[in-house]
Amino acid sequence: MKVFEKTGRFSAFSLSIILSACIFSIELGIMYFFHASPKISPALEAFLDSTILVITLYPLLYLFGIAPLLRENQIRKKLEQRLRTSEERYKSLAETSPDCIKLFDKDGKLVYMNSGGLKEHRFRNIEEAKQCDLLKGILAEDRAKFTEAFQKAKEGRSTTIEIRHTREGSVREACLETLVPVSDANGEFAYVFGVSRDISHLKELERTREALIQMLIHDLGNPLSVVSGGLEYLNEKVRGQGPEDTDQILDLCVKGTREITAMISELLDIGKLEEGKMFLKHEKIQVSGLIEDVFRDFSVMAESRKITLRSRLAPPASQISGDVSLIKRVFSNLIGNAFKFAPEGSLIEIAAVPQVKNKSVFFSVRDEGPGIPSEYHKKIFEKFIQVQDPGIKKSSGKGLGLTFCKMAVEAHGGEIWVESGAGKGSVFYFELPVDPPVSKKE
Repeated sequence: MKVFEKTGRFSAFSLSIILSACIFSIELGIMYFFHASPKISPALEAFLDSTILVITLYPLLYLFGIAPLLRENQIRKKLEQRLRTSEERYKSLAETSPDCIKLFDKDGKLVYMNSGGLKEHRFRNIEEAKQCDLLKGILAEDRAKFTEAFQKAKEGRSTTIEIRHTREGSVREACLETLVPVSDANGEFAYVFGVSRDISHLKELERTREALIQMLIHDLGNPLSVVSGGLEYLNEKVRGQGPEDTDQILDLCVKGTREITAMISELLDIGKLEEGKMFLKHEKIQVSGLIEDVFRDFSVMAESRKITLRSRLAPPASQISGDVSLIKRVFSNLIGNAFKFAPEGSLIEIAAVPQVKNKSVFFSVRDEGPGIPSEYHKKIFEKFIQVQDPGIKKSSGKGLGLTFCKMAVEAHGGEIWVESGAGKGSVFYFELPVDPPVSKKE
């Protein structure tokens, strides 16, 4: 390309030299005519003088005036052609996409929607789409979520959310909506680019998978109970009567069946919480009494592991309403995790702090373990997720405890999160309202 550009410049320069030579020859001929014909009229003399002036200035005009303009015009045309080609290419990609691709201006008005989007929303053309309020096409419960995501995009942050659309009373179960800010040539916010993908079929597959898992888990319960009962019976009857390793093997078998039974129970409870089918037994709970009970349950383990277990009690009058057995299980899972990773001689602290302004209570479990990398702060609350880090020893758990904690806390109208960093220990917080909304009755 560079060779071509250099060749083009040299060709233009050579052409100007040739033209200059020709013009110089014409000037010599005119000057000779002057000398050969001394008797010429003043008008002809003036014409010849003007001709010589024009012919002399022409190469300069060409080199410094017309030629650059011609080259600039050619470059502009090439750039415009490339721009048109690029626009057609990207428009073709957008138009052939099955996803709904759209562009909004800074006021939230629709500027563009591809054919996939028009088909998805059942619009006949883009003009009909522009006249429609797309926010009304979102299920009422999800409109605030979309508005918040759009505002984040206007502030320069890309956001992906899951929302549900409705059209003529028919609910499209789930769409994955991504909103991205677009800047103009000056770097100023100009548009919001959106892509919406229908994931209803994925939700259906997920529901089928969950139903299959729940069925398998439920069906495993009865035979496992038979195995567990038989092993415990043998453990009582033949202990100390067989070979030396018999008792050890039976203990391992009993322990294994108990762990599987607990995991099945936890999976069933998570499934019930996810579907909103677990009935919470709401009662008034004395916060200080709750912390004392949990502290007592783990004090022997702390002593055997040479770990200091400390508690910070809430004022005696502090109370919350909830299912005491579920909340105790949340504490047990969090403290159990702390013991798994806390080194010998370290500190584990459990605390409860009333929040008068928010009408809630902050509970926390602090340890001095290896900590949790920031990228896992949300993932660890998902099913079967465990931290994969060379600096953290692998847990014997199955990645269900924190999932149960999250579901149980949210069932009480609360929230759970972790604050941690690699090598800095961890603090798990969960906040429970004093009077949670009762959606399920006993």
